[in-house]
Parts: sequence; structure tokens; C-alpha cells
Amino acid sequence: MGKTEIILLGGVPGAGKTSIGSQISSDKLQVKCISSGELKRPEARKKFKKGLSLLNQEESYEINYWFFNKIITHLNQGICLIDTHYTYPLYDSSFVRLTPEECIKHIDLLV
Repeated sequence: MGKTEIILLGGVPGAGKTSIGSQISSDKLQVKCISSGELKRPEARKKFKKGLSLLNQEESYEINYWFFNKIITHLNQGICLIDTHYTYPLYDSSFVRLTPEECIKHIDLLV
């Protein structure tokens, strides 16, 4: 089996990440589109009893570390388009970075 290439499709809500991902997605081309929120929301609820937007920096980092490791270890070929956000604002005007340093080396392209 070949290597999985991971491409992050990032942008603000409503930018068209999901639309682009689903148009490109194809079994024949071995392109899979994953909505990060669909996987991370239940994990955040299970682990922290909160929605994604209510997580603090450490909790967000932990959920995103879990998410990227799940993607990296469970996919083994083709192209994986991940519909995601790179950052999001917190109430104190800071931002949560969503790509842990340990995982960035596995990402082939940021769009």
C-alpha cells in the first residue's frame, strides 16, 4: 500500500471547504474528504463535556493531537483532504492553533 498524502483545506466558516472537498473526493482516485469537526466534536464532548468552540488552548491542542494521530495511523494510501480550521479565536482575544507541532510533519499541503 502507498503513502497517504494529507492535505488540509482550511478557511473561515462558509468559505467552501466542505464543498470543494466533496467535489474532489472520489473512490476511483483514492481521494477521501474528512470533516475534522465531525470527528472532533464527539471526542470533545466525551473527553471534556464541552463543544469545540468552548475548549481552552490546552484542551484544543489535546483534541487536535488526538485527531491528527487518528488520521495518520488509520489511513494508509491515497489522498486525504481534511476540511478544517487552522485557528479560531478565544474569548480573551487570543487564538487556538489547531495543528500540533508533532503532527505538522505528516501534512503534505496546506490549502
